[in-house]
Amino acid sequence: MVLGLFLTFAVAIAAEHSSKKMQTNVLGNVLALLLMGGFYLYLPHKEMMWRDMDIARTIMWIASVFLIMFVAPFVWKRGANVLSFWKYALSLIGSFVLTAVFTALFWAGVSAALSSVDVLFSVIIRGELYPSALALIMGIFATLFFLSRAPTKEELSVGDTVAYLKELKIFSYFVLFPLTVGYFVILYVYAATNLSFSEWPEALISYMVIGFSVVGMVTHIFLYPLIKKQEWVKWAVRFLYIAIIPQVAVLFWSVGVRINAFGWTENRYFVVLFGLWLLGCSLYFLIGKKKQLLVLPMSVVLLVLLSTFGPWSAFSVGEVSQLNRFEEIAIDAGLLVDGKVVEAPKGIEQDVQNNLGSIVDYLVTSHGISVLEPYTDADLSEAAEAYRYERVGLVVHTLFGPHFTYQEAYYSPGDSNYFGYYVDEYESGEVVSVAGYDYMIGFMFYNGIRTPGLSVEDKQFEVLNNMTQERITLKNVTTKQEYDLDLSALLASLNEKFPTDVRSRGITHADMSVVYEDESVRMMAVFNDISGQKKGSEYTLDNLSGSLFFVVK
Repeated sequence: MVLGLFLTFAVAIAAEHSSKKMQTNVLGNVLALLLMGGFYLYLPHKEMMWRDMDIARTIMWIASVFLIMFVAPFVWKRGANVLSFWKYALSLIGSFVLTAVFTALFWAGVSAALSSVDVLFSVIIRGELYPSALALIMGIFATLFFLSRAPTKEELSVGDTVAYLKELKIFSYFVLFPLTVGYFVILYVYAATNLSFSEWPEALISYMVIGFSVVGMVTHIFLYPLIKKQEWVKWAVRFLYIAIIPQVAVLFWSVGVRINAFGWTENRYFVVLFGLWLLGCSLYFLIGKKKQLLVLPMSVVLLVLLSTFGPWSAFSVGEVSQLNRFEEIAIDAGLLVDGKVVEAPKGIEQDVQNNLGSIVDYLVTSHGISVLEPYTDADLSEAAEAYRYERVGLVVHTLFGPHFTYQEAYYSPGDSNYFGYYVDEYESGEVVSVAGYDYMIGFMFYNGIRTPGLSVEDKQFEVLNNMTQERITLKNVTTKQEYDLDLSALLASLNEKFPTDVRSRGITHADMSVVYEDESVRMMAVFNDISGQKKGSEYTLDNLSGSLFFVVK
């Protein structure tokens, strides 16, 4: 819907400013319809089939069409007036902001009305109705409101001057400009510190350079009409692009270290690509003669479209690079023989397991299981049908066998001692017998969340978090009596039954239950989720959730 809206709007605004309005409108809408049809056919139609590559490509195409809206009125104009583009761009941004605000207010009002009906008339309002209402408001009201604010051809006609709003001036002078200066001070101090201590730069610095530089460019766009009027603005913009160039060098340094060590991925490809874009834009605005703002969105659209298709695309380069790394590491470790993966023996180096596991993680989530099928004769169809967060563990287990202990990043990045067991209630369809128990308390121990107590007549009970001692405790708040439920035997049993990181497939509540009884109490804990770290024979629990059934004798 979003792609179609942006695309048809771009066609309409381009036709409005074309000398052949009818032909442009018809041809543009036919092309838009074909593109949207092709896009629909390209997309996976099952949620579980979506790959990171599909998500990234979709976002980039939507961003490209969004930027095309900014250049559409000027496609047919050579030497377009820069101030006309500036006025149109600001008008479009203002329309987006206003549409977003009005849509949020509209949805808030509808949500309040639905909640009132729920409370006052005891009518059950399902939770799905709220996002459905938002989708309806966005599809009808937001679309029509935004389209109604599209600037006409006459409104974009300007001379050598344009009205500059006082509010925009204040925002640019006292918000954007100070932020830009502050950002670059932070980047330069960080770079100087790293050089002084000969430290490798953090991976995050690449994204910060791009983000902060884009903020600087937005400041340039907002201040553009004042460049010829105020000398300090002209020099500030010039120094901005001079300051970007050394930061681009830091960006290349940072991403280059990671490419050299771990190969290419889509993220590193785009960091390099937009680093080159920053460098090119800086040189253009420093030494170029015309200095057209239109170059910014047009160049981004061109780069994005070129980088999503063909063997030179980010996705092809990343896939080939990581497959080469996979083969190289597997061959060195003796795990790839005649082009096929063999089962990993016991005692294989953990670094090898982590490296191969992380590559499989990347390939499966970004490119799909099919890229690994040529390396094995085993059936990977079960993994293909698994939920996204289970898929990597199943593929690793199928390829390398039970002695391969890589833990996927979904659970604990870089920590091979991590374990996580949980029951997929939808898959198991299991019924748990609670005969012989009087009460139940649900509990969740995660990031400091405290389980509420249970009041029964003149008694009050609560479940205490004693995870550091591998146990949970039922406390009678009234009598201060406490009953401990030891979990160590349950943890050992789970580790023995499920020694690999395929931690949900086939696990039932029967596997995740423990019973305790003495002369004063009978308890049964049924867990939904147990996770933590195991070092030797010791367990450190991080998360516990489930239900405690009990009867006090």
